[in-house]
Amino acid sequence: MKKQELAHMHGLFYMIHTALENDGVLDLEKQTKHEKTNLDPTTIHAAKNRHHKAVNCYIEDIVDSIQATTSPTTNRKNNNIPASK
Repeated sequence: MKKQELAHMHGLFYMIHTALENDGVLDLEKQTKHEKTNLDPTTIHAAKNRHHKAVNCYIEDIVDSIQATTSPTTNRKNNNIPASK
């Protein structure tokens, strides 16, 4: 993926992450992985690998939050998925 594409992905995941924070899905008290990268999506002169790492951190934060708020019982009930034996 090109650097410009990664910067756009970084911006997209920033917006998704912010929306999830505002909706209360993400824990604002917990320091998230992306905060440790210390990179803003608009920093276009940053190295490609820094944007790549930031995108991966956003994805990990989002996935971790979804997994923490979703229980297997809820998934089976809502999706008619049979319980495993």
